[in-house]
Amino acid sequence: VLAAIPGIAEPGWKVESSVPGTPNDAYAFSIAGAELRIDATLAMNPQPANAVSYWDTLNFTDPEAGTEGNFSPSSPWPLNTPQDDDNYAMRATGILNITVPGVYHLGFQGDDGGYMYIYGQGGLADPVISSIVYTNVPAVAAIGMAPNSTVNNAIRADVGTGNSRTVVSVPLQVGQYKIQTLMFEGGGGSFWEVFGGQAISPGYNYPLLAKGAGSTLSVTGGIPLVAEGSTVPDEIRISGFTVTGSPVGSVSFSINSKPGESYVIQASTDLVNWVDLKTVPSGGTTTNMSVTLADHPQINGQPKVFFRVADRP
Repeated sequence: VLAAIPGIAEPGWKVESSVPGTPNDAYAFSIAGAELRIDATLAMNPQPANAVSYWDTLNFTDPEAGTEGNFSPSSPWPLNTPQDDDNYAMRATGILNITVPGVYHLGFQGDDGGYMYIYGQGGLADPVISSIVYTNVPAVAAIGMAPNSTVNNAIRADVGTGNSRTVVSVPLQVGQYKIQTLMFEGGGGSFWEVFGGQAISPGYNYPLLAKGAGSTLSVTGGIPLVAEGSTVPDEIRISGFTVTGSPVGSVSFSINSKPGESYVIQASTDLVNWVDLKTVPSGGTTTNMSVTLADHPQINGQPKVFFRVADRP
């Protein structure tokens, strides 16, 4: 099955950022407060450097206190300071190019909440979001109307949370759609990612929506992750197997190894056909390994996958 991953038109994502605030300042910890906070920063004279900036993807963190999402490395948020930044917000707009009509899954995740609005461009009507197919915040994630629209083209997660991941299903025609999306940060950790593609499955780890022509993924069915303690030929032993993200964005583990050797991580969805994912040089008698699933369309989003490690000839 082929799935289209749409691209973002030039000049990429326009990101408007607020200066960090302080606890209990004039702005509410909410979507409405975030809008006011950003608008106040843009109205400053002089306007802070990087209050408006352009990016290929939306993949940010606060390096001093933030966390990584499913895509690493993340960029420091545009108004990052040397301190742990709290009480700030970012708002982004980009033009999504749809070259294949169909049902798409679009979403965001971050710490804390936010929204995504989808507007038709060039004569296209605003699309109607069909449903929420995945959310970490079911009590508050809500479909509704975006400003200046008459249909349900908005998804909002107006909440403080460690991960607001929310994905919606929306039918899109060939043409362009304006995406407006926002995140707000209170205290503690901070990250933000915006992603999507032609519908595959609710738990699929869709790629970031990136500036460019878009791409196509080939998707197949699969089977379970290998259990910790499994072995592969030549008595290479896998231990400490850990999965990260919800849905799973990466896996990591260790193997016993020989100094000077190299090893290849392989994956399979049927225990018959194996693909090489990456080659890792030995770290000595123990070698740590990791795989980011979004880098490998053959296994990304599969409900079950096997991993093994072999000597690199």
